[in-house]
Amino acid sequence: MSIPLLKTKLFIPSLVTNLVNRPNLLAKMDAGLDKRLSLVAAPAGFGKTTFISNWVRSIEHPVVWVSLDEADNDPVVFWAYVVAGFMRAIPGDNSNLGQITKDQLPPTKTILTHLINSLAENIGKVILVLDDYHLISNPQIHEDFTFLIDNQPPALHIVLLTRADPPLPIARLRGRGLLTEIRADHLRFTVEETRIFLNEMLALDLSDVDIVSLDRRTEGWIIGLQLAAISMQGRDDKSEFIIAFSGGHHFILEYLTEEVIDRLPKLLRNFLIQTAVLERLNAPLCAQVTGIEESATQLTHLLRHNLFIVPLDDEYIWFRYHHLFRDLLKNRLQKDFSTEQINQFYRRASQWFWDENKLEEAVRYALLAQDFKQAAELIEQIAGSTMLHGQLITLLQWIEALPDTCLESHPRLRFYQAWALSLGGQPQVAEKILRTAKSTLGSLPDSPENQALRGELAALLTGILTYYNNPTRVIQEAQEALNYLPEDALISRARVYNALGTAYAYVDQMELGNQNFEQARDLALQAKNPFLATAAIEMLAGIQIYHQGHLHVAKRHLQQALDLGICDDGGYHPFTGTAHILLAEINLERNNLKDAASFLKKGVDLLHQSGIGYSLPHAHCANARLKHALGDSESAIEALQLADQTTQASPLMHILIHNLVCQVRGELIKGDVNTASLWAKGEKCQLPKNLPAYLHEVQQISLAKVCLAQGDTKEALKIIGQIYSQAETGDRMAHIIELSLLKALALHQLGKQEDALESFAKCLSLAEPEGYFRIFLEAGDVVLDLLQNTVARGICAQYANRLLAAFNDQRGEIESLSPQDELIELLTRRELEVLRLMCKGYSNHKIADAMIVSVNTVKKHTSNIYGKLGVRNRAQAMLRAREFGLT
Repeated sequence: MSIPLLKTKLFIPSLVTNLVNRPNLLAKMDAGLDKRLSLVAAPAGFGKTTFISNWVRSIEHPVVWVSLDEADNDPVVFWAYVVAGFMRAIPGDNSNLGQITKDQLPPTKTILTHLINSLAENIGKVILVLDDYHLISNPQIHEDFTFLIDNQPPALHIVLLTRADPPLPIARLRGRGLLTEIRADHLRFTVEETRIFLNEMLALDLSDVDIVSLDRRTEGWIIGLQLAAISMQGRDDKSEFIIAFSGGHHFILEYLTEEVIDRLPKLLRNFLIQTAVLERLNAPLCAQVTGIEESATQLTHLLRHNLFIVPLDDEYIWFRYHHLFRDLLKNRLQKDFSTEQINQFYRRASQWFWDENKLEEAVRYALLAQDFKQAAELIEQIAGSTMLHGQLITLLQWIEALPDTCLESHPRLRFYQAWALSLGGQPQVAEKILRTAKSTLGSLPDSPENQALRGELAALLTGILTYYNNPTRVIQEAQEALNYLPEDALISRARVYNALGTAYAYVDQMELGNQNFEQARDLALQAKNPFLATAAIEMLAGIQIYHQGHLHVAKRHLQQALDLGICDDGGYHPFTGTAHILLAEINLERNNLKDAASFLKKGVDLLHQSGIGYSLPHAHCANARLKHALGDSESAIEALQLADQTTQASPLMHILIHNLVCQVRGELIKGDVNTASLWAKGEKCQLPKNLPAYLHEVQQISLAKVCLAQGDTKEALKIIGQIYSQAETGDRMAHIIELSLLKALALHQLGKQEDALESFAKCLSLAEPEGYFRIFLEAGDVVLDLLQNTVARGICAQYANRLLAAFNDQRGEIESLSPQDELIELLTRRELEVLRLMCKGYSNHKIADAMIVSVNTVKKHTSNIYGKLGVRNRAQAMLRAREFGLT
């Protein structure tokens, strides 16, 4: 389900007919295309939008244009417009961008990383223009935009149109020569440009003295000249008018606007003032707001006479007023109409947008009308879909704009507010709101409706409490919810059972937890809610994969989730994203790497579409494991970095532990045992003190791995012994398989071969029915001795032979590398890129600019290259590269 976007915000503004050609400014913009950013910063009325819309039409590159407004301060909405702009502007197959045009939940760094990577693959230059950036006040968007600038691919050039310098790294870009600046002094008309505009474009036939005088009085301010020109049309006393014309910009604009408006016919004057309430306008909307049936005629007149109206599409259906002109019209509106009359205009606009199914604008105008009752009813109807689109900030802003008295009569809005806050990482605030709402509901009569509301509130509270990792509170609240909820409240009851499933897993009653997940699934299916049913299935399958080791059963459950999520066109609904990730995990463990990659890519695409951000750490961890299996260590490291970033945004304990496990695995593969130890001990993350038994086992297994890598075999066996019986009692077969393998490896290191084979045989007997592979391959060549001994003794011989074949396949790929392949394997992709630029004669500074990194980073790569190639200087490194045919 996609975020509803206004297509007109993505249109490049239409060219005005009386446009003065400004070749020097156009050349300045052209010259800045190789830089990262062009900043066009000037006060209102200096023609920023007109100039840049003319420039982008003079270049051959694709242009992404986004006209911003205050409603775009929701990061989800902001980036949805930006990415939708790229989809619209870049020709050909841009499906790799499609996965982020949909709804997103914070953090947005993942969205930007994918966008940057996608643009990095673009061959030609693409221009991103953000108009009215000064309307963006959300610090999160500025932070995200800084991230984009810092990691900007060479194919992207950004143009910001703003009235004030934004809180971005402008000084740093200026110092590095990566910034083009167009300021008010650049945009002011010269005397010659003023003459061309007034005499050649507008045919006013002014004398040179009048032109110089008017230019001096307006200081080349374009809108001042435009207003003066409109005021002088039809006058015989133009020179006297110019002599009387004086004062600062604000005075000039007020004076000339009154001159323009007061000289218009009454009907047109009223039309202008009343439609000032509208951010964008078309004829039917204007007719409803003003009651003027000839609204289309009025718009045509405004357009024909250039009365500060800007077309928003090529069909001339939607328009907006020049921002400054609209501000002045709104000032006049306040003088000519009462507050109640103005609110009536807003109410009419809200009704029109609602009738046209443009729901967000309907809400916005209802709030502007201070019709809070109507706004609350509208928000209540679309809150669910707004959340599914990931527009949490938008929804919260709407609800916070409502008075408390209105919220008391619409308690479900408090539910949505709490839900949005919890998803946005503020569960404590969410709980406080629900506790207050619970107290309010407790004072109401015991009607069936109020009882149902109490049940819904308690059901939502159970879900929020799972963030605190406090299962006792969840179970207590869940029981209260079930007492209130009627039997036919299927969806709310399903939510409660889902929360109970998590709670019982935390208190080491995993089977009871699974029963609750199954109950949640069945209730959701009965309610015909595949989204909630899939959520329960995914929780159930996750426990079966990561802890119980029931890969076959989990796969069957996940296939049910995919069946529930099939679209009419044969594709999958976004809510099946996590199910795809879990299927990728199963295929990855079974060494079906091609299928794992396919499921993983599809799953990540769907996660981005659905806005279900809590599964992204699992996706990145799976990707890291896949990249390691494919020998792409650099991509694996990048995936682990993303896993850690996305984990930091999640308070869920099981995600924290899953990330810890994957980070330990990655560091051990890299050979960095010390860092792996810090991760395993919880020193690289905020590891809770009282982990549930099943998560404590997972953490201890990682610690045992580190001990083995450090050669501390006795400590590894001690850890294994402490948790082995506990895992067996809890029927956590996935843990037993891994513990048995680690025990076998430890005993093998101690030379106790018979005991090692006994433990290894148990590991194989449990792993074979479920098809485990990667757990053995990732343990390294030390497993080979154990496998060969088991084959020799006829223990799980067929399975052991298949594992040996998999080891040989891996070794064969490495042994078949050509000399050039060996060098490519030796150096990372970034080091190879540095080496190739070095061979082209680039200095360190030029390499840094080309790769968009610091000089220190280049020096670090260069040092690594010298060490790996066994050379001492640049000349020797270049010679070595030529030997391998890399130049």
